[in-house]
Amino acid sequence: MSQAVPLTHDLLPTLRDFIFDQWRIDGARSEMHIGDVYVTLYFVAESDLEDSAALWYDRAGELQGVAFPGLTFDMVIRPESCASPLAEDMIAWAISEAKRRNPDIRRIHVQRRPRLRERVLFLEDLGFRRSATGAVALERTLCEMLRAANLPPGFTFRALHIGDVPSRVRAFVDAFPGEPKLIADYERLMRCDGYEHSLDLVAVDESDEVAAFCSAWFDRVNRVGLFEPVGTCSRYRRMGLAQALLLEGLQRLKQLGATSAVIRARNNNAAAIACYRKCGFSIVSDTFGFERDIDI
Repeated sequence: MSQAVPLTHDLLPTLRDFIFDQWRIDGARSEMHIGDVYVTLYFVAESDLEDSAALWYDRAGELQGVAFPGLTFDMVIRPESCASPLAEDMIAWAISEAKRRNPDIRRIHVQRRPRLRERVLFLEDLGFRRSATGAVALERTLCEMLRAANLPPGFTFRALHIGDVPSRVRAFVDAFPGEPKLIADYERLMRCDGYEHSLDLVAVDESDEVAAFCSAWFDRVNRVGLFEPVGTCSRYRRMGLAQALLLEGLQRLKQLGATSAVIRARNNNAAAIACYRKCGFSIVSDTFGFERDIDI
């Protein structure tokens, strides 16, 4: 049985190279963009780095997979190992970790992008079933002329100021109920290596409160940007704020050398998908969650 190796700061370069390589193979259909990794490790995770991810190597010492435990267990595996005994070990570890972190847990969720049928069959053989809802990945090229960003009267946009952080966190909690976050969580994210201040955009109202936000991440190896997260305060929705921030973010990514950008949305969020389409994005991949009851 292969063993999980806890992630450490010394292993971060290895993890980054692995994620870059998987994106090179699968593009927008990949399990994770490097931006997903930063958000997961430094914003979503509620524990130290060593407790936020684990790596799996083959006998030759080559990294084959990485797992991120949490409410949804995310994992990235090399294509040749996606239905292997190593993948089974990763699932077994995920179940064990879920029980350790929450003894009352009765169900585990695995987020997968089933580009290959064998991946789906592998999960089904292990007792997983497809969740009722999933998500879509949308992509657009940056090689053509981009539309200018225009905000409605009374709003301005800018890169996040350090003084905006409390308001930025309040806006996140308002936009995503049930995902409470603290100022310290966002400050930790801002300190990570992949954070670029110029790509962390906010729209503020006349009282200088954050009304909408849009964070972009740039994979310089594959020259692709990711928007995560994007949100608008409930009282300011349907005013075009998110669309304007996305258009500005696309301009900034292009200036940095990006040739494409990716964004994701739940497949039942018609409003978000419509907004992204207006910004030139098209659906390129489905994400299906899989879930399984855990034996007590």
